[in-house]
Amino acid sequence: LTRGGNVPATIISNMTGIRCEALKVSLRDDGRDMGPESNLWMAEDAFGYEKPPKNILIVDDINDTGATFNWIKEDWPASCLPMDPKWDSIFGNNVRFATLTENLASEFDQVRYTCHEINKAEEDVWLVYPWENVSEY
Repeated sequence: LTRGGNVPATIISNMTGIRCEALKVSLRDDGRDMGPESNLWMAEDAFGYEKPPKNILIVDDINDTGATFNWIKEDWPASCLPMDPKWDSIFGNNVRFATLTENLASEFDQVRYTCHEINKAEEDVWLVYPWENVSEY
């Protein structure tokens, strides 16, 4: 995912030699971002619309509330052959999710790969990653 997932996804791509593509989903409500964009071509690749299905790993720095990953799970089927029962098996099989930080209180519980976990329901922390442009840490 653009922004937070760029650095970890690039590292994974460099280590594995697997091509990295940017996926823009921006749900921030601070007015800086233009909102989510449908990525129909990536949904078609995962589904195997005209070619055999591709395996896709969606990477972000944190699964905070789950809104971004949930948006993808709703947008892709809506954009590519909605109501097809094949979508039930695509997420978790062809499409998997990875984060550096998994918030155990997130509404999205299908992150397959993670580096460490937090629980913001118990301790509301704000994480700042080295690639974020903030004035103070």
